[in-house]
Amino acid sequence: MTKTRKSHSFNFLNSSLLRKYTKMTHSNGTNGVHEASGSSSTYTREEFMFDRDNIKEKLHKMYYLIDMKDWDYIANDCFSPDPVAVDFTDVFGGEPVAVSGQDIANSWKPRVEKLDSSQHCLINLHTYLDAPGSPNVPSTAKAVSSGIVHMKKSNFGASGGSNFHIGVRYEWELERMAPDSDGNPWRITKINCYKVWAEGNELLMHVNTMCEDAPAK
Repeated sequence: MTKTRKSHSFNFLNSSLLRKYTKMTHSNGTNGVHEASGSSSTYTREEFMFDRDNIKEKLHKMYYLIDMKDWDYIANDCFSPDPVAVDFTDVFGGEPVAVSGQDIANSWKPRVEKLDSSQHCLINLHTYLDAPGSPNVPSTAKAVSSGIVHMKKSNFGASGGSNFHIGVRYEWELERMAPDSDGNPWRITKINCYKVWAEGNELLMHVNTMCEDAPAK
């Protein structure tokens, strides 16, 4: 059976706000990329609210689609086409890296698909944009959030149990670019992730590097 990708975006298709915003972003002939730098247009409250919702939608949708295993969307529609700065060293060790969206999807895929189930919950999300009334429409934004991830792997051979739960804190940076398949122009350019707490079998985070039937310690 062929898997059909479903859209999970906000339904702004019939709103006057979207029509106004689309007209604004396409009027300069730049394939949907708003030329914020040097723009003489004052940043309106409507534009601010639309940007804020699009940023929140981008991050929430990515987190949800990790569990739905939509690696195509994650690889192609979430991240900047330029190398993305990724720092998960507080969780996994190693070093910060600059990698493509495809590299990120390829890294996450085996961790998730070898689990029985996972649930990624993004909470306490706050966005940082220029305030309405600013002289220019912003081309970049920042956000912070908390995250809770639940992982389950039944009959996991290594000692420590079948469940792992971790709470983290994220710092995000995004840039306005060409719209994705849902018309959202915001792409992630940087992710920092910090461990806050953890409970259960931490080996489940590294299940992709272990045998399916790892021997009990």
